[in-house]
Amino acid sequence: MENKNKDIIDDEFRVLGTGSSVPTGDSDEDRRRKRLGGWVALAIVALLGLGMILFWPKERVQEDEIGVFESEYESETPTVLGTDDAPQPYAEQLDTVVAGHPLKLFIPHHATPRLRVGQPNEKTLQAVMGFQAADIRADNYEILGDFVLAGEQMTKGSSKAGFCAIVDGKATVGVSRNTPLLVEAVARGGYFFRQYPLVDNGTPVENKPKNKTVRKALCSRGGQVFVAFSGLEETLTDFARVLADFGIDNAIYLVGSEASFGWAVDSDGYRERFGNIDLRPEYKNENYIIWD
Repeated sequence: MENKNKDIIDDEFRVLGTGSSVPTGDSDEDRRRKRLGGWVALAIVALLGLGMILFWPKERVQEDEIGVFESEYESETPTVLGTDDAPQPYAEQLDTVVAGHPLKLFIPHHATPRLRVGQPNEKTLQAVMGFQAADIRADNYEILGDFVLAGEQMTKGSSKAGFCAIVDGKATVGVSRNTPLLVEAVARGGYFFRQYPLVDNGTPVENKPKNKTVRKALCSRGGQVFVAFSGLEETLTDFARVLADFGIDNAIYLVGSEASFGWAVDSDGYRERFGNIDLRPEYKNENYIIWD
């Protein structure tokens, strides 16, 4: 009998007793280990997915229940500023502080707004309140921007998006370069002027001028229109933020600085003046928003 073991070549192995060759491959133990590893990996992925579902931060949902204080004691509309304690036309002054910034408010009562061109005379000063409105161009001393006086459009231009329209004795303050109120003011014998926008639907507006001075604004809050002064020298942007923090809906700039002129008459008939009109030249096109 030949010794079959002598026929085994280098790359072959033979199961003893059969004489048949078996190709090299994974053993049953190796396959069992691979299957077990696959199941373990699948279990880990499933556990991770379950953990993400259970513990992933959920978006907070606003509760539907409303408390008695929110529903009955919190008003959605702002209260009217000031107190109407006299039957005749007058201007009420209120002082307040917003985020550390002092403000002076001038609130007209029983008075109707309009525009006037030219320095105020003694008759004009009988009005209960008046402040410089639109600015004047430095090149030709004409009124800057769209300006309507008693239905007559004196100048045109929309470089400043803020506006005040006065139609049928009602003042509207807003921000738009194209507003139908301009056409309406012309058609109905009203008034219109433009200035820097300060607050647009409750949002402060950033403006290019960065210098600081005493600022003035024509404001609308809950339908009430009044004038606000900065108690300190402010940039336009800082002043706009203070007004927005105060809850102003819309506001536009009025000519500011110590050189701008204005006045207000209280319920006792006392007239307070602002700015010294005698320290600067007289401009024929300087203009005012007045209440009388």
